[in-house]
Amino acid sequence: MNLALKIQDVRKSSGLSQGKFANKLFVTRQAVSRWETGETTPTIDTLKSMFEFFNVNPSHFFEVSPICQSCSMPLQNPDDLGQNHDKSVNLDYCKYCFGDGQLAGISSIEEMIETTIEAMKAENYFTAEFTEQDEREHLIKTLPTLKRWKRIAAINRAKEFIKNRCVNGGTVNNDAYCTISLIDLDGYPTSATITPAKSDGIETIWFGTSLDSNKARRIKKKPKASICFNSPDVNISLVGDIEIVSDFTTKKEVLYEEISKMPYFPQGMADPNLIALKFTTKRFDIWFGDTESWEKGKL
Repeated sequence: MNLALKIQDVRKSSGLSQGKFANKLFVTRQAVSRWETGETTPTIDTLKSMFEFFNVNPSHFFEVSPICQSCSMPLQNPDDLGQNHDKSVNLDYCKYCFGDGQLAGISSIEEMIETTIEAMKAENYFTAEFTEQDEREHLIKTLPTLKRWKRIAAINRAKEFIKNRCVNGGTVNNDAYCTISLIDLDGYPTSATITPAKSDGIETIWFGTSLDSNKARRIKKKPKASICFNSPDVNISLVGDIEIVSDFTTKKEVLYEEISKMPYFPQGMADPNLIALKFTTKRFDIWFGDTESWEKGKL
């Protein structure tokens, strides 16, 4: 559903400028402009007022019914749509799965299936012609293709890929590396390979380095970083914050023995020149070539 183009079509069919169209709906011209560029969406009440004032059949906006990208419920009128935090409509999700700018706290496809089935039972939805098993089979087939679950599947797969690239308490192997990009002291982005020590999914990744290294100096000046894990069929780019952690207990927990035995650190894990770097992901960009799947967004 391209809401932006459909709002523009209603306005132009009415022969009104953005300003006059806005006056009819008691909003600003800038609001109409943002709707028509797709930057924002109207509230549900404003959308319904538009239908009533300009005599628009809602089916014009829902000619080919989209479905909720979480539970697959058909979205057939404004009242079906979820709401963003600012009360504007969310075009991807239904009101049951998305409200006040947040998805409902359902963590897996299996939980989504059971929640949907129970809700349909409560509404006496099933009949002899359309059974619970029919709906269950539909959900099993459909949900993995939806935006919410494709995103989660990509993140889970990325977690495993990163986990296999990190030492995670083992021994450094040939694949234990990634690229880290920092802003150098002259303000230019600079990249280098580094061994990831430990990962917590894609949310947190730890590294080890020396306090007197260029990396540490750059982080002190600007604690932002980008990390990239890749192979011929995989590219996982993460952007986030990075900080220096120097306490012994944390280093012992997150770093690996091999780094503590390097000649730069004569006191091992207790050496004050050995530090841990904690990277916290803010945005991700994940691509898997074998499935041609690409997901990006904020954590």
